[in-house]
Amino acid sequence: MPITNELGQALRARLSHEVDFDLYPNQTFEDWLTLQITPLPFLQGFENSRRSANAARVIAEIAQVLDEKVEDASSSVSELWLQQLVALWHAERAVVLTFNYDTLLERAVNDNPPSIIDPTGHARHILGDHVVFPAPSPPPVQLADDMTASHSDESFEILKLHGSLTWYWAANDSSGSTLIRVREKKGYGANTALTTETDFLGITSLDRYLIPPITSKDGYYGSYLANSIWRKARSYISSASALTLIGYSLPPEDRAASQLMAQAPANTPFYVVDRAPGSVDTPASVLGNLTRLGISGKAAGTGPECLPDFVSKKIQEAIQRLPEAPEFQLPDSNSWDVVVAVAEGQSWWASAFTYMLQWNEQEGHFEAAQLGYDLMTTERPYSEILGLEAPSAGSGPLTVAQLRHHVDGGKPLTFKRPHSNGMAVCIGVNKLTIRSKELLELKWAPYS
Repeated sequence: MPITNELGQALRARLSHEVDFDLYPNQTFEDWLTLQITPLPFLQGFENSRRSANAARVIAEIAQVLDEKVEDASSSVSELWLQQLVALWHAERAVVLTFNYDTLLERAVNDNPPSIIDPTGHARHILGDHVVFPAPSPPPVQLADDMTASHSDESFEILKLHGSLTWYWAANDSSGSTLIRVREKKGYGANTALTTETDFLGITSLDRYLIPPITSKDGYYGSYLANSIWRKARSYISSASALTLIGYSLPPEDRAASQLMAQAPANTPFYVVDRAPGSVDTPASVLGNLTRLGISGKAAGTGPECLPDFVSKKIQEAIQRLPEAPEFQLPDSNSWDVVVAVAEGQSWWASAFTYMLQWNEQEGHFEAAQLGYDLMTTERPYSEILGLEAPSAGSGPLTVAQLRHHVDGGKPLTFKRPHSNGMAVCIGVNKLTIRSKELLELKWAPYS
């Protein structure tokens, strides 16, 4: 997505016949737009109104520019590092705060939807619309296969602090009572909507709910939704075990964001992933801006490949941590009777299923075999149903005892995904109890 000044150049090219972009030499687009919105006491009323109308026109065009950028950016298959980042956030139940308006993250989730096994034994998808909350309400359900499930607290959470391209309202609604959203139904690749619905309510004829790139955003934080999102963000930051800043410079002009970051407790690890994070001695850099707030940051990724490199490192760290997972701490007498399972669906439109893993001696890797719902919900133990004995690694369905043996020493557990030729790697585990029987669910990421 374009940075603010690049966005200003694009808008100037598109609207030069409508709006006088009278920027001073070296004036930033953000500063210019702020002045257009601000009533100046030496101007007559109609002059200030004209400037305000021009600003409103520019802000409306921002959404159109970004719509096109989103389509371009998601027109090809998503990169492996992006798929892995979504998987990591899902496994960690991370909280993601973003100041971006775009829906590229939601599309990334739709493209490779994580799946979970719920306490009833059913597997289901997590889709992009489920992980963005708080958010405006969607329109009523139209289609049976529509993405109408409620938000999920079983995955990661995205807080969109400056609004979203899919959020709409009646302009100048100070309370936010008119806020409503459309569902993000696209993924990466063909850019074909997952499902379609008719805009009976005329939602897309309203104005986008975007807090514009201006230095004084105070007047845009009055809605109930903005208060809810920002206060929730403060709660998360003030209790975070670690914070990672990705691609955001934290400029001094963004006062609310700066003060939000300053809510982090002292000594909270604060990592920066940025092409050029600078240093603590460089005031205008990311690390310098953190230092200004009394925060000691550390570069966790630099250079043009900073984000793919960071994700690769996090995947390896998750693999190395796996043997220490507390979910493995079962009595040895029980660990061979607890089956390891994974959940995945062919795509968003196909039901997700639960699979157990079995060793394929000929291929030299684990592969998935569907684990029937009846098997999971019966009271009979797995060992009796599957004919398990206390097995050595490599025989029968993978159990906790075998998994613990396999990953000892940080060796990755990889398996062939059931609906593709790609491989997946285990990055976490989750212990479930289904009708008094224990099941160990693997959290996984695409590996190739």
